[in-house]
Amino acid sequence: MALTKVIGDAIGTVANQFADANMSPDSIIQTVFSVDDSETTTTSTSYVTTGLTRTITLSATSSKVLIISNNNFYNGGAFLVLGSLFRGSTNLANANGLIQANTSGRGSMGFTQSMFTIDSPSSTSQLTYGTFFKINTGSTNGFSSINNGRDYLICMEIRG
Repeated sequence: MALTKVIGDAIGTVANQFADANMSPDSIIQTVFSVDDSETTTTSTSYVTTGLTRTITLSATSSKVLIISNNNFYNGGAFLVLGSLFRGSTNLANANGLIQANTSGRGSMGFTQSMFTIDSPSSTSQLTYGTFFKINTGSTNGFSSINNGRDYLICMEIRG
């Protein structure tokens, strides 16, 4: 590690040790996040956005992205409310979502769903990540950010 010499009230030159390229593999290079408290309603059996999205531009094609989301969902009597994480229009999970809540026989209920995944997009273009949700029947409503509950989305670039 290089030493730094303090001259008067200024600090001497320090080698660029903390540049992205000098960080060890698996280091977190950047973090971006979004907070949303606007309620979204759907009767769709196909995934729709909750409105919670965030863009990130990676510094290298070898980087990965850790996506973490926390959502407040409410089922208005639907059998299932399903949530998932997307990059653009690509579902990063399977067709049933990362986590599902089975509310059969319990009537309407709210719940908090935390989701996370690691994406390897092999890109240095601007990427948009977001949380999406759907219901499994078209007869009732599903809600996100019910009663203006706060939803969070965090995206972290991890050096490859």
